Amino acid sequence: GGSSDDSGADEAAPDASLRLVYRVPKSLYQQLPTEDISHSFDTCAVVGNSGTLLKRGMGEEIDNHTAVVRINNAPLKRFAADVGTRTTLSLVNQHWARELADQRVSLLHRDAQVLAF
Repeated sequence: GGSSDDSGADEAAPDASLRLVYRVPKSLYQQLPTEDISHSFDTCAVVGNSGTLLKRGMGEEIDNHTAVVRINNAPLKRFAADVGTRTTLSLVNQHWARELADQRVSLLHRDAQVLAF
């Protein structure tokens, strides 16, 4: 059917020409890795920080993955038995990126690559 209507469906479609520009402070830029992460992993555990893993004893299983992704600088030490201790990639949102850049908090996953989104 090639009929057209005035439902406004085309207006809701994203415009490919729109771009978001974020300015990255020098202090945050200096924390970014100098090399591209261009390798892959056999298995991956993505661990949030909602508390759903507490008292489940999944730490060893999480750490056995070849990659462990964590979100928003979640604490590990007190919860190691439940959430593990390894971190390969630490994803941080704008709030945590700013906290880290302004040195109001320290990165808890020191050996991880950090990706701000």
